[in-house]
Amino acid sequence: MRQARAIRIRALAVATVLIAVPVAACGGEPATKASVCGAYDELGQQMVKPHPFSDSVIFRKTRELADQASRYEQSAPVRAHADRLREIGEGDSTSSTDLGNATTAIAGLCGHPLGIASTTDQSTDTPPAPPPPSDEGGLYDALTDGDGATAATAAIDKRVERQSAVTRRRPQDPDAWSELARLRFQRAGIDGIAADGTYTDEGKARLRLAVQAWERHVALDPQPPDARTAKLMVSAYRELDEPAKAVGAQTIVATATKPPNSNDYAQLAQLAYGAGLTRAGDSAADKAVALAEPNTRTALRATLEQLKSDAAKQSG
Repeated sequence: MRQARAIRIRALAVATVLIAVPVAACGGEPATKASVCGAYDELGQQMVKPHPFSDSVIFRKTRELADQASRYEQSAPVRAHADRLREIGEGDSTSSTDLGNATTAIAGLCGHPLGIASTTDQSTDTPPAPPPPSDEGGLYDALTDGDGATAATAAIDKRVERQSAVTRRRPQDPDAWSELARLRFQRAGIDGIAADGTYTDEGKARLRLAVQAWERHVALDPQPPDARTAKLMVSAYRELDEPAKAVGAQTIVATATKPPNSNDYAQLAQLAYGAGLTRAGDSAADKAVALAEPNTRTALRATLEQLKSDAAKQSG
């Protein structure tokens, strides 16, 4: 167990190096809770303005939050929101429901739902201003009672319950199980993460429920599997110390991405080496290097070879 833990810690360290390459190229540094919540509050301030979705500012603020979330190393659920936020920010239409659903873990981190109060308000007795009247319904309707964190928890719990009912009605529907896995993963991130960024026992129990739903999705052999949820399951399996299953989920991510991405295959290689799957690691490493920019291939190959060597030493 100690050897497996050591491999996992090393794999996580290398993952940080690999993921940091594109971030550094954009001039970014690891985000802090203050910077994530600051970007979250700025987006929330746009939400309470009249006709917020007719203003391009809200899409810019969404992209800024996506950038902060992608660089927040203390919470996998927060980072997992980045892709969806970036997708919304690069579009030209959205809603309070879409943005609320794309920020559930960030709501838990910052202690309030999107557009209701602000992070700095949490220590005061001043009640938050309500959101403007809206006919969109959805998340805001569920969040206007009680304090922010409690309301966010209640909202996602209701969605998990409803989706669980869907899977009971349609047990052979792989999409239903994938959505349940995604919601359960989000639920684990709301109040299942300790101050040091690790999952609590309760959080891990919720992650196990998430991967159970995901495995039902995969067992139904969808073509193709849900790559977006697979990204979340990579994080879940790593937190649960199930490296071989993390390799399976990352394989789905890497093969589904079009055009193929060097970083996806580099992460697949590092996970495979850490799980003791050397042949799979070598295959993924070769693809990662082939897809990398020519001037980065030597360094990437050296990094992956070092990871392979370290994993072999730990297992030996």
